[in-house]
Amino acid sequence: MQKSLMWAFGSNLNHAHMRARCPNATPIKGLYIDHAKLVFRSVADVMFERGAIAAGGLWEITKECEERLDRYEGVASGLYSKLSIRLLYRGEERDCLFYQMNEEGVMPPSNSYLGIIRQGYRDFGLDERLLNEAVDEAWHNQYRTPYLQNRFKRSDSQSIAHPRLGSRVCEASNRKRLGRLQAIRDDTATVKWNDGEVSKLPVHRLRVAARLQTA
Repeated sequence: MQKSLMWAFGSNLNHAHMRARCPNATPIKGLYIDHAKLVFRSVADVMFERGAIAAGGLWEITKECEERLDRYEGVASGLYSKLSIRLLYRGEERDCLFYQMNEEGVMPPSNSYLGIIRQGYRDFGLDERLLNEAVDEAWHNQYRTPYLQNRFKRSDSQSIAHPRLGSRVCEASNRKRLGRLQAIRDDTATVKWNDGEVSKLPVHRLRVAARLQTA
């Protein structure tokens, strides 16, 4: 039976953690996606932003692994949603699963969680500058929703990862314009931006932007 494809950008990048969670998953290569970026809401999320780039890793997973990941990501509770993009993989167009968080706030991750992701970047040979930038922006653009405020109260402030160049909390109006993929129909992707605007983007922009690293 053909395995499914899954694009990871957070803790699921870490090979050791994935072996424990999904022993039959197979790491393929790093996968960078244009017009997308890593965002921290205490845990990792990915959003669409024109001109940005998101680093991740491509896995082949079994149905059992997907079910385990669904539980780990909290799909049933509504914490994450399951979405997919189309990839040209080994000469064949395939759906590639990824998980997107159902949350709008921004908050830095814990040091321990960041360490798991950083090791995953090293496992896949990804550019850690993109990870560092995401941590810095989580500090500069902090926006705590009630959900994130509750997480913050339950956390040890000393355990939260700090940026390299200081920090400041910005008003929501200063946050960068990010978009959440809502649906793909025919050849059009619907993206809702955090300023309320809804855009229709050609799907081929998502398809051709996804590329395996060659190194």
